[in-house]
Amino acid sequence: MKLHADRKLRRVFALAVAATSVNAACLLGTVAILGRWGDTGQVGEWTLALALTAPTYVFAYCRLRSVVATDVVGEYEWAQYLAHRIVGSILAAAVSVAVASLIYRGYTAAIVAVMALGRCGDAVSDLVYGLDFRRGTAGRAAKSSINRSVGGFVVFTAVFAFTGSVWTSVGTQALVFVVGAALDIYLGVARPGTEWRPNFRRHDLWRLTRQVLPLGVAGAIATLQITAPRYIIAAERSKSELGVFGLLSSGLTIGNLVIGAASQAAAPKLAELGVSRRWTDFRNLLGRLIALGAGLAVLSYSFCILAGRDVLSWFFGPVVASHSDALVWLSVAFGLLWTYVYLGTALEAVRSFAAQPWIQGASATVTVIASVVFIPGHGLVGAAWALLSGFIVECIGYLATLGSTIRQRMKVQA
Repeated sequence: MKLHADRKLRRVFALAVAATSVNAACLLGTVAILGRWGDTGQVGEWTLALALTAPTYVFAYCRLRSVVATDVVGEYEWAQYLAHRIVGSILAAAVSVAVASLIYRGYTAAIVAVMALGRCGDAVSDLVYGLDFRRGTAGRAAKSSINRSVGGFVVFTAVFAFTGSVWTSVGTQALVFVVGAALDIYLGVARPGTEWRPNFRRHDLWRLTRQVLPLGVAGAIATLQITAPRYIIAAERSKSELGVFGLLSSGLTIGNLVIGAASQAAAPKLAELGVSRRWTDFRNLLGRLIALGAGLAVLSYSFCILAGRDVLSWFFGPVVASHSDALVWLSVAFGLLWTYVYLGTALEAVRSFAAQPWIQGASATVTVIASVVFIPGHGLVGAAWALLSGFIVECIGYLATLGSTIRQRMKVQA
């Protein structure tokens, strides 16, 4: 039985890695197409639209995919989750377009509007994938995600090749995502005995919102925490150093993909173990996940120490390679993150949401203060130190909160 469960978990993990890898490759491919067939201004327009829509949607998502995946007792119906996601996506789109219209207007606002439409489709598909992971149909979710990513990329590339218009390309791609969301609901949710249509009853919406709002706040703060050093680099150093920092950070995205996939795969199982009060098995699985993160951290650090400068020089040239010391410190910071991030996954699995905004808030505050202190005098190494400082606070907060939560649940059980 345990061997079968381990094989199933590894299979789900492999599917999640494949789906997220293809999605990341398609995003990188989009940038490459814009850079090769367009100009830097068009790359900037697309990047700006992405940046303007990201914070509002991170907040509106409220990590609802994880909440759906870990709702093994059926606390809420699918119709309630879908209604919340639709309302949140519409509000996020309205805010994104309003901000873009006030600050940039014209063509940039138009790109933001169609990108927001595509994100609405993404939001619905994302929710269906959470249901797939809970039901054990992760294969369907992975295939859908890959098809949607590749289809969107192919359509974007074809339309941009013919029109040279970012707005037209993003708009057509958005339609692909919306159609994909409709297919996900039809193929992944609509089945006999399942109410797939959204339930917009205000009482149910408000009850769910009160429970998951802390996750939205925590997600928004986490976004600020990661981007804060970049703002300080741009203000106190130079845009060229900011570009180098972006290149150094991009090299660690592979680790983020692996860790994110493992978190998605393990969340439903952790929730199942928590509901059944099998705390020994819960701790064993969490320990294996932490060991995976720690092992990846050691590999990343060793690679950066032994070959970081040579790899940077080969890919980006000597200027970027001269900052290899910053890459080493970034590997330390993100290695710590990869090790403890599963503590947050475990908290969500046991439906403990309220403390997360406070943990993220404390971590982000430390990161901002450390950025102001370290970056002016130490540059990109100081930025890595700032991230590391915030991650240490976050690790302590999650460790203390999860330990306290499990002890309380065990007392109730006794």
